[in-house]
Amino acid sequence: MDKADLSVTVTAMEKPSPVLAPWRTTPGRQPESLWGAREVSRRSGELTPLFVFRYVGPHTSAVASVHDCWEFLYVFRGKGILHVGLPYPLKTGRAYLMPPRTPHLEASREPMDTLWIGLKGRRLRGQEKKGLQFGDCAQMAPLLEQIWLCAERPYSTSGPELDGLVQAALAKFLHLIAIKRVREHDLLDHAVELLHREFQTSLRVTELAARLGFSEGYFFRAFKRRTGCTPVQYLTRLRIEHALKLLRHSSLSVSRVARLVGYRDPLYFSRIFKRLTGGPPSGRRQT
Repeated sequence: MDKADLSVTVTAMEKPSPVLAPWRTTPGRQPESLWGAREVSRRSGELTPLFVFRYVGPHTSAVASVHDCWEFLYVFRGKGILHVGLPYPLKTGRAYLMPPRTPHLEASREPMDTLWIGLKGRRLRGQEKKGLQFGDCAQMAPLLEQIWLCAERPYSTSGPELDGLVQAALAKFLHLIAIKRVREHDLLDHAVELLHREFQTSLRVTELAARLGFSEGYFFRAFKRRTGCTPVQYLTRLRIEHALKLLRHSSLSVSRVARLVGYRDPLYFSRIFKRLTGGPPSGRRQT
């Protein structure tokens, strides 16, 4: 996964409260006439689009927005940053699904070709617990292009067709995300295994993330979700646990123990050891 272009600075979340943008006032809102007047032609309760809006250009707004509906975001072309508390990379082929009332802000210096779809329906029930969901979904581009073109026929009765297309798009997205979670879970298990196997080396988190195909920021967040702590915290605990065993069951010097668990500086090792265990390394010798 590519590293985000963090040269785009985030100022929005430091500004005043996000602005509520009700879906009824959002550009690209679909007229009810698309669904016709007959009972059989009305909106689907399973899933229906509230707005379909496409924009090509830079994103320079300084204020985050909040929508009162689900929002699906897709980048056809370009790159930038999506700010949802934390910065997430926007790039060609990436899609995001945001629950209602999620403050968010897109930022890019160069033009991005972006599609937004507001959604409601029973098929989204239970997805709130998963929070923000995203993934690389380049294969969805033709289907999303079809949705946009269908929505651009305002004087037709294409509403039922539009409902069917967005249901197919959501199903495809959730399927791709499920595959991604399985792959991510396996890779994070591998990361933990590597830390246990190589903790005594000069292992860097940036190198470990690169070996697994993650950006540093994404690896940091995914690892913390998986283990409850950051990669550096996990590595430090591994080293100190092993140091405790060496100190209790050998006559090795503190300097030697420090080097064996990956610390070149014995004084720095002693400070870390005391912070985590409450006492100096010399106090942990077996009597």
